[in-house]
Amino acid sequence: MPNGIRQLFLIFSICANSLQAYAQKKDTIYLRKQNAGFFFFQKGKVCDTIVAGRSDHFYLILSDSIKQNFMIETENAQINPSLNDSLVVIKYLPGIRYLNKFVKDEKENDLLLGAKDKNQISKLIMLTLINGASEMPLQKIKISFSNKISYELLAEFFYFAK
Repeated sequence: MPNGIRQLFLIFSICANSLQAYAQKKDTIYLRKQNAGFFFFQKGKVCDTIVAGRSDHFYLILSDSIKQNFMIETENAQINPSLNDSLVVIKYLPGIRYLNKFVKDEKENDLLLGAKDKNQISKLIMLTLINGASEMPLQKIKISFSNKISYELLAEFFYFAK
């Protein structure tokens, strides 16, 4: 390689490294709030097989603004909330289809408000309903997230039960 091209490549790589070091500050992380977002991911080691007690815990993080317009449909499994607000447990129940949605908890709201204005604070809880028989093979679990007003499918996940 000629010396001119080698020198040009060296200058370019030094400039690129200095710009990269300037652009990424390691002490500050900025998070952008998204009103329509949700996160669903497995706790611990990620795998495609759900085993009770090992790989059945998932994080479900939803924005409060979309909880009432959000529904979760499962086949061959049921989603159960745990003690933590954002941690759910997937329980393998073959042959059944479930529908989960968020509804207002009137008893909890009365306690929170002390029988004051019920429109200011509203606590939402996850309600699980049986939605018929599953059409999936018994060892396959399907979890789909959709908007219950527009019926738009937002995400769909498939797992195997063991």
